[in-house]
Amino acid sequence: MLDTKQASISLGRPCLTSGPKVPVCVGRLSRRHAVHKRGLNLALHQLNIPRKATITPCSSTGARTTPEGLLTIEEASYSEAATQADVRFMHEGLLSREEGSDSERESCPRQFNWFQQWYPVASLDALDPTRPHAFTLLGQDLVLWRDGTGSWRAFKDACPHRLAPLSEGRIEKDGTLMCAYHAWRFEGSGACTALPYCSPDDPALRSPRSCAVSYPSLQRGGLLWVWGEGGPAAAAAAAAKQPMLPPEVQDDGSPVPGASLLGWSHRDLPYGHVYFIENVVDPAHVPVSHHNIAGDRYKDPRPFHVDITRPVSRDGGFEIRIPDPVNDDVGAATTEFVPPGTVRIQQLNKNGSRTVLALYSTPIRPGWMRLVGQQITVQPPDSTGRARSAVGFLGAALPRWLGHVLAALFMNQDAVFLHYQEREVNRQQQQQQVAAGAGAAVGGAPPGSGSGSGPPPPPKYFMPGQADRGVVAWRNWLSTFGGGDVSYAPGTPPLGPPERDRSKLFDTWNTHTRHCSICLTALKRIRAARAVAAVVGLAAAALAFGAVVARAAAVASAAAAAAAGSGTAGVSLSAVLQSASPLLLSWQGLATVAVGVVAAVVVWLGAKLEQLMHTYHYSHADNH
Repeated sequence: MLDTKQASISLGRPCLTSGPKVPVCVGRLSRRHAVHKRGLNLALHQLNIPRKATITPCSSTGARTTPEGLLTIEEASYSEAATQADVRFMHEGLLSREEGSDSERESCPRQFNWFQQWYPVASLDALDPTRPHAFTLLGQDLVLWRDGTGSWRAFKDACPHRLAPLSEGRIEKDGTLMCAYHAWRFEGSGACTALPYCSPDDPALRSPRSCAVSYPSLQRGGLLWVWGEGGPAAAAAAAAKQPMLPPEVQDDGSPVPGASLLGWSHRDLPYGHVYFIENVVDPAHVPVSHHNIAGDRYKDPRPFHVDITRPVSRDGGFEIRIPDPVNDDVGAATTEFVPPGTVRIQQLNKNGSRTVLALYSTPIRPGWMRLVGQQITVQPPDSTGRARSAVGFLGAALPRWLGHVLAALFMNQDAVFLHYQEREVNRQQQQQQVAAGAGAAVGGAPPGSGSGSGPPPPPKYFMPGQADRGVVAWRNWLSTFGGGDVSYAPGTPPLGPPERDRSKLFDTWNTHTRHCSICLTALKRIRAARAVAAVVGLAAAALAFGAVVARAAAVASAAAAAAAGSGTAGVSLSAVLQSASPLLLSWQGLATVAVGVVAAVVVWLGAKLEQLMHTYHYSHADNH
């Protein structure tokens, strides 16, 4: 007998199938496994449903939404790759992104739609407007670029001609994006403006198939936001929803009166969206993981109370409050999560000031996410107090590029845990699903109907204390409304193995520096300063050496003449060097030595900073 509560089939678009879309439940379908072909075809035949249909699985707590039209029953297979993947996707089928938007898909009312959301992808002042930028959102490869009107655009990173990456193209002087493979050009709307190998009156130039697939984008609060799905129908859904900004940040990115902004920063982190949110709603890890930066692992950990001040809901997320923080200067602290990835951590200081960490998590692909965030301080109304930094040195008056460099240390203190934790949880979940599937097979249940199907089982955490209530709330939201994990686009690679090469795990060049125009500009200046310092240092050393040699030669000549007149044997080398020492102790000599030392320090410091801009190693064992 079919369990009609566990899955739904939404017939494809009317232009491709006969009859309207009719939601029909056909039994429990696995998110991790493709549909068992024969059994499902039999069920469809019994229900008199056409065999070509779009599968939209639902969990017991709400349906998971996936882009419409991307699976046909004939194309589904029970593949080993799908079995092992920690990413739920449906195989590509009836519709491509060029043929329509994912906005038309069916969904269950309680299920959170990961694709129909705004995601911040970069800080506007850190993007180079003269070149295109590649970015992956929910497993979808995109290209970000600024057109001739000054508006940032997001396209599918595939030229409609031969699917070459547009991110490897160029932004031309006329404000179009050129595919550098065959010189097709696109304006901001996605329309093709040039087909060099076709005549100007060729109808192909006006064909919808020549257009790039555009994703709605928005410049708001100093950030570039991109809608989670593209295509012609996505614009209407995107216009109906606005991105969530911190109340201290105005639409143009400037602070409201009384607030100070340290500036947005973005970087990619080697663990998934689920584990980033889980980490930042966990206040107990801060003094331990961030020892010597935001706490003391030996003095600060103690029992504390956590209140749930806003219950878990699909669109509202939740909020927790710590009424008795560890720091004596802080009256209370709150952490707020608003889906899909907004986290606001606020310290209410006793002097009336507030310190806010405004964080956004943007899912890239399984095992990777982009953090966009900044620290905000708000002075008390009477301006007699001063807000304190929530993250140690990051609150100091540092150049932005140096803050970006040092922030890698703060992030790496968590990355060494979360990267491996995510993969261990995934391994255990696979084991549980395999065991559940084997048990269902022994019991004679059809494929996909056992307890091993559906969303991933929750991790086997043991969380006995009040301090874990934020993590419990997050996991409740995720299992109740989020389907157990982020939804990714079809074809997204599964979670990769643990990275054992620490240089790759702590890579800062590919995760931040090369994507940040602020840091790239600073790096050019650091390299120039190193080159100048090296030349100055060599010149100072040469000058000092030449002066010593000249003085020594003069002393040696005089000594030789004196020796010839007196009939002595000559002068020793030590006597010559001793006679030259007053030169080095003169103000000219000391100045030359000082210049050489300063130049050497600049060269060393520049080399160290450049190294940190490429790799920032960290070990908790060395943080005493």
